[in-house]
Amino acid sequence: MARVWDIKLILGSDGQPTSAEGVRRMRRDADQNRVAVLEAARRLVDRCGADWTVADVADEASVGKGTVYRHYPDVGALCSALLDDDSREVQSRAMAIAVSGEPALRRADRILDDLLSFTQRNRALLCRAGRNRSAAPDRPRHAGAGAFHRMSLLTLLREAARAGDLHPDVTPEYAVDALLAALDPALIAYQEGTVGLSSEQIRAGLRRLLAGLAAPP
Repeated sequence: MARVWDIKLILGSDGQPTSAEGVRRMRRDADQNRVAVLEAARRLVDRCGADWTVADVADEASVGKGTVYRHYPDVGALCSALLDDDSREVQSRAMAIAVSGEPALRRADRILDDLLSFTQRNRALLCRAGRNRSAAPDRPRHAGAGAFHRMSLLTLLREAARAGDLHPDVTPEYAVDALLAALDPALIAYQEGTVGLSSEQIRAGLRRLLAGLAAPP
């Protein structure tokens, strides 16, 4: 006869004991729901840009709003999950660039160029995440991947200053935030959608901003 402690039981949603196999089935269902929610959110971003809600995601995934919130407590968390793979690749490339041995400002230029490409291809999703951040002003602007890229660029600007390649009037701590401000997704959306600037024009302008920080020849 099996001993009672050999059978792992937990309480299900109905308050009744659930077997270990039942727990595994619940976890599989939860994983399937999480994937369904992410795929639904991606379809909405492709179709609607930044104009969607958690209720829209739930309807698109054919799940309840509570299911969405169980996996992603707010829109920002959902957006972060959608951006995760692309963001990790950008960070990986930035780390490789940072140790490439090129002059510091050249490395900064390459990282900024990659960040601009990331912002442009994920503009709608980043704008939606930014809208959620605006509703939570206590959330730090430079957090997660943003903090990583800020520190990477700041390190390069400080290195350029020590090498005498940065203009003596430029403070690296100010310059890094000025450069990152030019990558704000809402600004990029305005420049492309309202002003009508091309991707090449925006890229050239960002490069010129960085070049303006260099020491005179």
